[in-house]
Amino acid sequence: MISVPNLRLPSNGSNSPIRILLFSCLVLTLAACAGLKKAPDSRSGRGEPDTPVLEEIEGKKKNDDRVDGELVFEEEAGEKENPENEEGREENVPEMPAEEPNVAPGSPSESVPYLDPGRSFELAVMLPFLGDRLDPASLSIDERALPALHFFRGMEIALDSIRQNAAFPDMNIRIYDTEANPATVYRMLSEDTLLSTADVIIGPLRPVNLEMVATIASARNQVVISPFSANSDFAAENPRFFQITPSLDAHCGEITRHIRQSWQPEQVALICRDKEAETERLALFHAANKRYSAPEDTSAFHEYIIPDTSDVYIGLDFRPLLDDSVRVFVVPSWSNRAFVYAVLRLLSSQITEEDGPVTVYGMPQWLDFDISSYEYFEKLNVHLTVPVWSDPFSPESIAFSNEYFKRYATFPTRESWLGYDMTWYLARLTAMAGLNIPLKMPLTPLDGLSTGFMFEAVSDQSDDGPEASPTIRHYANKRLYLLEFENYRFVPAHDE
Repeated sequence: MISVPNLRLPSNGSNSPIRILLFSCLVLTLAACAGLKKAPDSRSGRGEPDTPVLEEIEGKKKNDDRVDGELVFEEEAGEKENPENEEGREENVPEMPAEEPNVAPGSPSESVPYLDPGRSFELAVMLPFLGDRLDPASLSIDERALPALHFFRGMEIALDSIRQNAAFPDMNIRIYDTEANPATVYRMLSEDTLLSTADVIIGPLRPVNLEMVATIASARNQVVISPFSANSDFAAENPRFFQITPSLDAHCGEITRHIRQSWQPEQVALICRDKEAETERLALFHAANKRYSAPEDTSAFHEYIIPDTSDVYIGLDFRPLLDDSVRVFVVPSWSNRAFVYAVLRLLSSQITEEDGPVTVYGMPQWLDFDISSYEYFEKLNVHLTVPVWSDPFSPESIAFSNEYFKRYATFPTRESWLGYDMTWYLARLTAMAGLNIPLKMPLTPLDGLSTGFMFEAVSDQSDDGPEASPTIRHYANKRLYLLEFENYRFVPAHDE
């Protein structure tokens, strides 16, 4: 059986006091890790399977210190406000002991391929439900808690289906409200004995909390899955840490792969503002282009770097590039919508019939742009890479959306789809490999309703020389969906 309550929580904007009170009960009473089912007193050893060590994603440190659950990479520090500072939350991370007391990891050579009879698979969900900020008098939820709430709603629908199938093992789910507060997270890790026995921990969201959980969980041989953040710079030799959201490097690589199927490098221009964070992204595309080129081919993408002043945007001139046979424009920018709109508007106005079709590749955040930009999307054949996407007309997607609306009186979000697919993925892995899912995950690619899972090791080259095996630091999901705007909606792009 799966131990989880039937949590029909309030939707955004709901005026039902009863639903608000149910949410209050969930967050305030379960926030302190109230178990939804008592864990067995004795556990089998959680052995260390013979798996490689985890690696780190290269790149600039991202400003991911938020509680809104964005499923993609963030802009550099200074581009976005930090909601935690506004709230005056605890910013100092409690000092962690060098060795966690009372931790008894399994023997590194021990293997536990299956769950013991009668033993549940223990799953902990640590996300910012922000129950401490719920104001019952106003009957409203802090909007920054909605991504976590929608994610768990997706999990709940999946769990209800999984528990009806005898092929899957028992799953015991416990919910923890991190409150987006490092002190709260540290207290849970230090004091909650049930959390210390979880086989898999999902979350937290903020990197400062995620690093704390990953460090202590590694000593306990627990698997940690980061569902939202694409920043894992802190991960160090942790073969049980899995990053679900593909990194910026993965997005750039997938875009370049698709471009090189149809165009030569001389036909491609990279466009960005003259900001360090944006110009650094261009190197990711150049590196990916080399991977898809012959060793002797030195052809490179064009670069078009624009001064970072808004008054310059109105004078952007793409005619020299168009006259030079450039037909593909890549704009790896998302934080400044005015800049993106200026590029799309001016490029659209400067194209002539003699130029022929032009294609623009953008970033996943463009999905949330204003509908007024759709005219440009259509004319410029805009392509985007996204980590979560579902065909709204497929019977499976329609069934999930209907069930979600029936339960929660609102439509599923990207977090809902991710929570649903990730729960099914874990259930299938547990049925196949028991407690050895860290060994199975890198070997088991799978596409769910909206989210694909294809984990690859992120590695650092060993200091022992070029012939030495690279050190695997962690695993990152590489599965992305490449969409193109066609007939005023996004559909899967076709590989040439």
